[in-house]
Order: sequence, then C-alpha cells, then structure tokens
Amino acid sequence: MTQRKIKHIDGGSPEYWRQRTEGFRLINQAERAYARVQPAPQYKSGGYDEDGDVIPIENLGPWDDMGAAIEAIEANETAVDILVAQRRTHLGTWPIDAVIRELAASRDPTTWLTELQARGGTCRLSRLSNLLTACGLRAGARS
Repeated sequence: MTQRKIKHIDGGSPEYWRQRTEGFRLINQAERAYARVQPAPQYKSGGYDEDGDVIPIENLGPWDDMGAAIEAIEANETAVDILVAQRRTHLGTWPIDAVIRELAASRDPTTWLTELQARGGTCRLSRLSNLLTACGLRAGARS
C-alpha cells in the first residue's frame, strides 16, 4: 500500500508565498546556471609554456555552479514539489534525483520508466533503476 504525505496548504499565508518564491527562485537559478554551462568551454588557456604549447586550465566553475544549483533544489522541499507538479525530472540534461524519486514512488516504476523513455528522457535506464531500487521499488512490482 502506498503511503502519501498530505500537506496542509494555506494559500493566503505569507509563509506559503515565501516558500513558493524561494522554490521558484532556486529553479530559476538552476536554469540560468544551465544556460551558462551550455556554451562554456571545458578548458581555458593558461598561457604558453617554454615550447610554445598551450597550458590548459580546467574551467570547472560553470559545472560546479550547476551542481550546487541542483543540490539546492533537492534540499528545498517546495522546489521539489514544484518540479514534481510540472513533471520535470531534468533541468537540461541534468537529472534531479529527488524529483525522480518522488515521481517513481507515486507510480508503477515500469510504466513510469517507459513513459520517461518515450518522452526522450536523457537519464540512462541503469541510473533510474538504481534510484528505484534505492526507493524500495522494483520494476514490475507495485506497492
């Protein structure tokens, strides 16, 4: 039997709107970080050595920012709830594991995986299967 947490929502309270604003701010921040990752080169030139060869320097800043933005979303329950409601399991090509777990827990895993693949989900099946196993779900089994 599936147990779901029921939340009390007071749509008129300032706290509710503060939480919603924060959740959308985190999502927007992650979308902006993803936009910066897209064109960012993986390496920058750090000058030249004595032979005239380029000294490469890894450009990890945009990827670190994107990872931090995804972690911030996963740590914020409201941001996860917003993405679950929108059924957004990825921001760009970056999976959001907390959203994947929430959606997987609320449905039959086999059906959900098939639907994700049909929509062109970019996450590998093995990664999703590992997440489902971590949630205590197995393909073909229903709670």
